Amino acid sequence: MRKLMLLLLLAGGCASHNHKAQSAISAYVQKTTENPDSYVAISFGEPHAIGSKADTVLINHVYQVKNKAGASVIYSHVFKVDSTSGYALKVGAR
Repeated sequence: MRKLMLLLLLAGGCASHNHKAQSAISAYVQKTTENPDSYVAISFGEPHAIGSKADTVLINHVYQVKNKAGASVIYSHVFKVDSTSGYALKVGAR
């Protein structure tokens, strides 16, 4: 029973970090896109820890936004998120 409780606590903590990272990415996209009201999150990939302390993660994010002409465009980008500060940065396309 103790092991089960520990696993549930650990899983809950990971889910909380994932949610924070996803929120940071969504905020970044909405802040940097030309039409932030059109932003729709489609999917988030699994986070991959990097760095010596594993305090930074890379996450793939697929999302839809409207361009200048009003056409919907789907993007797939990799974002780097610092889990201590919550800072997100787009680092590449997939």
